[in-house]
Amino acid sequence: MTRPVVAHISAAALRHNMAVVRQHAPRAQIMAAVKANAYGHDVALCAPVLA
Repeated sequence: MTRPVVAHISAAALRHNMAVVRQHAPRAQIMAAVKANAYGHDVALCAPVLA
């Protein structure tokens, strides 16, 4: 019997990760592609953090 795969997305962790990327590459432009409802991870949560 198989169990469904579940991924929990933390907006705070995603925000932190984006800040770390910006610290390491301050002049780089970041473009995030959020497709298909963020592949089930809730586009309403992910998109504002990545904008």
